[in-house]
Amino acid sequence: LEGSIGVSGAIGQGQSAQPTVIGAKVNVTQVFDGQIDEVRIHNRALDPSEFNLLPAGYHPSVANIAIGITGILGRPNPVREAPAMFSVDSSDVAQIKVTFYDISGRLVYDSDWQIGNIVEWSLRNDNGEILANGPYLYIVQVKDTTNREQRSEVRVIVILR
Repeated sequence: LEGSIGVSGAIGQGQSAQPTVIGAKVNVTQVFDGQIDEVRIHNRALDPSEFNLLPAGYHPSVANIAIGITGILGRPNPVREAPAMFSVDSSDVAQIKVTFYDISGRLVYDSDWQIGNIVEWSLRNDNGEILANGPYLYIVQVKDTTNREQRSEVRVIVILR
């Protein structure tokens, strides 16, 4: 299947104690054999004008930044065990910082500035607690050799242990 499938309706609210599952049916051993690269769950019905919320050409794993960076990569995605690696493919990068947010936008981890172009994330929050499975938003910031700072768009990484 190429493309997308739109499904609407209430999820879980008082209907059952079953978890919401994407890519399989609850209590079924058969699962979707492929990749699901984007899932959005909203707490309300979207207006048709809101369907295309992501910018044209958006790809969750690679993006260009104006200081000559050829790509930002968060891998693996989904991540099944620590560490997750975040790198920027550029010799112009002197420092990198990655901040992570839960799906509600609450800051869960800030890597602080690291020398070089790689950050490893232990899948823990700023208090050292293991984070639950699910999607997390992240932003990559870089400083070039002249200390000029750039940041990526908001991206998504999924923890799926």
